Amino acid sequence: MSPGHLYSIEVENISVHRFTLTEIACDVKLYITNRTPVRVTITRIPFTLTFTEEGSGTVHCLGTGEAHPVKIAPGGVAGISVPVAIRNHAAISLVTATLGNRQPVTVSGHAYVDAKITELEIPFSQTVVIPPLLRK
Repeated sequence: MSPGHLYSIEVENISVHRFTLTEIACDVKLYITNRTPVRVTITRIPFTLTFTEEGSGTVHCLGTGEAHPVKIAPGGVAGISVPVAIRNHAAISLVTATLGNRQPVTVSGHAYVDAKITELEIPFSQTVVIPPLLRK
């Protein structure tokens, strides 16, 4: 069984909670599932937020985040919120490309599981939509 079948990372949502002159503060809610019969530690979960511009296919990086050690019970699920700052120059591309619409954002990264004698790397990528940042 591959590590991807033993563990999974799902993005529940991205919630925007603060705007400033220089950035948009948001939280990425992740759920990590441990399908093994032993307690595990996820040492870190680095990820990137991107969006793809319709038409041109240009990929814009909005920001990065990283969750730090998370312990998960056997057969358990852990939910965590990871803060991410989206710099306004990156957000301008997102807003102008999708003005007034829900914006699809892709969260891609890797979870690193402490397997005592080695570290397992579990890739994940999921697209979620966030509410419009500006109205028409």
